[in-house]
Amino acid sequence: MPGNALIGTITVAGSSAAVPVTGKFNYSLWGTWTGSVDLERSFDNGDTWVKFTDHLADTANLDVVLEEPEQGVGVAQKPVLYRVTGTGAWTGTTNFRIGNIRP
Repeated sequence: MPGNALIGTITVAGSSAAVPVTGKFNYSLWGTWTGSVDLERSFDNGDTWVKFTDHLADTANLDVVLEEPEQGVGVAQKPVLYRVTGTGAWTGTTNFRIGNIRP
């Protein structure tokens, strides 16, 4: 799955599409907004979402490298999905990118 990337913009509260992630990946946020941006992950192909981290408005833009340790464990060996969700009273625009890092 190296090379997968999800790039988009949030302008209202709600969730982005999802991208499968394995190993190390880049997570970036930039823009000006109010509300909170949550990075969420799913272990069951998108049926259930769990907050991985959040990033509040009025803080510095974000560009970090994270690592998904699970990498599709379990009976089905499905990849872990990630998405971005805007919550709270939303104004402004947040740009985001979630992308696997090529080995």
